[in-house]
This record gives sequence, C-alpha cells and structure tokens, in this order.
Amino acid sequence: MNPTLRRFTLASSVSLASLLSLAGCRRHRHHARATAASQKPRSYLEFRGVPTFRRDVVPYLVRNCAQSNECHGDKLKDAADLDLSAAAAYRALVGRETPARMYAIRVVPFSPEKSFLVDKMNGNLGRYDGRRMPLDEWSKEVLPYDAETRAWVERVLVPWIAAGAKDDG
Repeated sequence: MNPTLRRFTLASSVSLASLLSLAGCRRHRHHARATAASQKPRSYLEFRGVPTFRRDVVPYLVRNCAQSNECHGDKLKDAADLDLSAAAAYRALVGRETPARMYAIRVVPFSPEKSFLVDKMNGNLGRYDGRRMPLDEWSKEVLPYDAETRAWVERVLVPWIAAGAKDDG
C-alpha cells in the first residue's frame, strides 16, 4: 500500500473525539463515549433492566436519527428542526412541544402514552403528524418497523419515559 494512502487511512480511522479524549479533554470525553456507543449497534431484543437516557436512549437516537443525512443531526433541515445529537437530545425532547401535532409534547415524563415520540416511532400518527420514524438515511423512505425497532420502543423508550424520563448525564 502506498505510504501516503496508509497514513491517510490511519488518520481518518481515528476520530477527533477519541484523540481529544486520550488527551484528557473533559469536554469531549462524553462525546467520545457517545460516539463509540452509537457506532456499535446493540441488540435490544434481549434488553433487560432499567433503561437510562445516556446509555440506552441516546445511542439509538444518534445512530438512527442524528447521523442520518441532514435529518436530526448537525445539518438540520427546516422540515426536521429537531437536534437529536447526543449533546442536544434531552433538551430538545423532554417537556418540549412539537410543531407536528397541535398541543403535543415530544416526551412527557411518566406518560409514554402522551409522548409524541412514542407515537412517531410506532406510527400512531394522524394525517398531518408527518411520517413514522426512523427514515432511511439516503432514500428518506420509512424504514420497516422491524423487531429491533419495536424492542427499542417497548423495552427502552417506553420504560425510560414511564420512569420519569430522567437525564442521567
């Protein structure tokens, strides 16, 4: 392999967050952990226990919503004006109204049945509520409501909201 290409490959494989974390930069340590967690897909089919926001909710949102091409991450579109990056997701979701449904709150602590995010994930939507999430990153088509998504909603999202939707970060 060409030495220049080898150096470029090595350099591109190490994330800035990882380097800053190794250097001891406190501000970026959490980002490095969230990034690593979001890159390693986790099976929610066998999930047991009490879910937490940073360990269980954020990695799914970052992987399926915030990293999507111009959806809910760094490159927000006007139609998707909701930042679900690890640093902003909690403030954007809990107790916040959604413009998609009149008088709806994205996440209502202790009330998953009143939380618009649960409806958005399950597809329990009215005519003007938009589409079920998540979408395919490139085609923008709704992804199938597969067993993994259903397990995340039923075993992580709903119990986290029912327990008060606390931020453990």
